[in-house]
Amino acid sequence: MRTLACVAALSPYDDSDEATRSALAEFLGIHTDKLVLLLGNIEEAELLERRGPWLRMVPDVLADEFLRRQALSAVDRPTGFLDLLVAALPGHVVTILRNAGEMNLFLRSRNPGHTSPLAQVWDGVRQQVRAAGAIGRLQWVTDLARVALYQPGPALRLVRELLDNPAAPETEDGLYGRAIDQDDIVGALGTLLRPIGSHLGHVPAVCRLLWEIGKDDTRNRNQTSDHPLRVITDITGYLPGKWVAFQQSVLDTVVAMLGAGERAGAAGIGPLALLAPITAKDGTTTRSDGQSLTIKPFTVSPDNIEPLRDRVRGLALHYLFSEDLTLARDAVMLLEAFLHDPRGAFGHQVGDAERQVWRPEQRAILRELQDGRGADRDAPGGGVARAARSELACPLRRIRPPGGLATAVAGSDGPLRP
Repeated sequence: MRTLACVAALSPYDDSDEATRSALAEFLGIHTDKLVLLLGNIEEAELLERRGPWLRMVPDVLADEFLRRQALSAVDRPTGFLDLLVAALPGHVVTILRNAGEMNLFLRSRNPGHTSPLAQVWDGVRQQVRAAGAIGRLQWVTDLARVALYQPGPALRLVRELLDNPAAPETEDGLYGRAIDQDDIVGALGTLLRPIGSHLGHVPAVCRLLWEIGKDDTRNRNQTSDHPLRVITDITGYLPGKWVAFQQSVLDTVVAMLGAGERAGAAGIGPLALLAPITAKDGTTTRSDGQSLTIKPFTVSPDNIEPLRDRVRGLALHYLFSEDLTLARDAVMLLEAFLHDPRGAFGHQVGDAERQVWRPEQRAILRELQDGRGADRDAPGGGVARAARSELACPLRRIRPPGGLATAVAGSDGPLRP
């Protein structure tokens, strides 16, 4: 059983790596030839699946059970097995963290008070990260991104430590050695924070950290998949089966940030703009199996998200009258996005029925713009408000079917005009 637990912790196990085989045999207290025979017998019994030199225990639930029985006692106390395994094979600590972390996440979902058997392993990782220079820390950030989905709490604590304790700059080896410093580490943290944001309870903390490190990040967001502000918008976006609580959590965080006086940084993006994905009416999902990429369109139903969208709309209308030009601009952007019809993508043709379900929301926005929300000519911000209403009204004066805003909001009484 101990051999099976080791293979489960090291999966995928490289059967051709002599150094790993020798270290594992020493850990198990057997000769390498006996280890080879044991693994061959287990593979013959179809408990191991081979792909080239790589062996993986199947099914995953069986691997988790073997690992649990070695890592935890019958009364859920850590045995120290994982600490000893990491000490014997320190180069595999990330793999062990990922596999044991997956098991630990499952156990915690059944018992929130479950004691993690990985606490000491994480202590060792944090010590190594603190001792590393900029190059080593950057590599740790990249490696631990594979672990963060299963160990969000420890990974989040590590992010805070990386921000609070800047790394000493280093230069890479080679003819064109590149200087690596704290900015490079901070720029890579989106890779580590993205999977942590998949856990609802961590969304507020993740969004605040992403905002902190991303508001002054001037890299192109479209070309940088893990730009911190892009990660926030990905967390905010709709997906089939995704809980609306994620969008609500981001919205609550943005409201708190605005209330605390947070404004746009060097990146030119204000907190209000982070809510743009909530205005969407359709989208796409992407799935890869390693050989092909499948992209599918989906439509958003307003049924369960109307209160959420109403809150964002009210927030945009409130800041439409702001003297802060960035806030007013972002408010205009949100309201204009609300007024757009579903766009369709990847062969999906938007039908009239899909457009009609959004008419009440679109007409409500135009009525509120028509009312002006109390802004007058002499009030502070009144000039911004008038300019914003004029900007949003322009599409209504230029009827360009199909899909023009005038067509979009036209009812039996004709289009509303702010």
